[in-house]
Amino acid sequence: MNHVTAPAAGTGDWPAKSSARELLWVLPALGALVYPLFLRSAYGSGQLITGSSGKANSIGVVLAYLLSLGTAYSVPVSAALLARHLSRAVPLTAVARRAIRVCHLAFAAPPLYTALGVVTFILGFGDLDLSVWIALWMIVIAYAVAKRSAAPEPQIAKAAGGLRRFHGIAALAILLSFLLAHLGNHVLALWSTELHGHVMKTLETIYRQALIEPALALLIASLLGSGLVLLWKHTAVPQDGFGTLQTLTGFYLAAFIASHLVAVFVMARWLENIPTDWNFASGAPIGLLKDPWNVRLIPHYSVAVWAVIAHVGLGARGVMRAHGAADRIADRFAWATIGVGAIISALISAALLGVHLRPS
Repeated sequence: MNHVTAPAAGTGDWPAKSSARELLWVLPALGALVYPLFLRSAYGSGQLITGSSGKANSIGVVLAYLLSLGTAYSVPVSAALLARHLSRAVPLTAVARRAIRVCHLAFAAPPLYTALGVVTFILGFGDLDLSVWIALWMIVIAYAVAKRSAAPEPQIAKAAGGLRRFHGIAALAILLSFLLAHLGNHVLALWSTELHGHVMKTLETIYRQALIEPALALLIASLLGSGLVLLWKHTAVPQDGFGTLQTLTGFYLAAFIASHLVAVFVMARWLENIPTDWNFASGAPIGLLKDPWNVRLIPHYSVAVWAVIAHVGLGARGVMRAHGAADRIADRFAWATIGVGAIISALISAALLGVHLRPS
């Protein structure tokens, strides 16, 4: 997560005494609070699709399903938009800084809710995940609206050049040694699950070696730790839109990876003793659409694929600028990776939802 130059003063102030503005930045937290209800609505609409009779009724329930799922995606989208607006404020007050960090939490609602479901399942009270989620977000909202000093603090982040370099090198190592092959294999599932499974077994002969797997897990853990430290620093100072999107996608990935590692190593391998193959990822045999728990994995996975590619591109943008590349070229490269991330996400999401060019 590379720090970016703050916008010039006057691009947006944060009036701490404005109750209307304070209410506005609580909205992403309120959206995250009811995020599981949007997913339940999508599941209910999905159930009606198979049972609807008549063309008009079918169209109605499909629209209801798309609307429900769309509202679930609106939670991270609205959080990102508001975080972008707040991060441009000069000076950045304590109230704005707190609001920006709450927006990061709301942006990561999909993996955080999935992680909570995994943890509560492991602990034996999975049916209470919704109640626990609501209680946790009530605490976050109470924290967000707490009246504290809104005086601006120094807008200079502590030097973190060494940490940024370490984070970038670790990210590049994971990208080249694991992530490109991992995502590429997921794209192959769009052709057939058999092809995905064959390639996965080949890759596992490398990744599951006694020395390689723990080394890769340690490298990922160090990437998450360094990224969270950088995020905390950069959400304390003004940033442009690219910088805000970089911290947002970074936090999303931190939550997603933590959730994924717990699900794979603790729940699947240790407790359930089940293979972590394509069936595990796609919720087979029921699938992601027809199960009230699995439906949360749709935004969980789709945003994650886009976020990882976008985050890499945004990081590369910072490196390019630091080495003298023109802002116009660096910005275009970032936009290109954001677009490529959306395309790859759509392809993998289609495969996860059961779309295969060569069905079994």
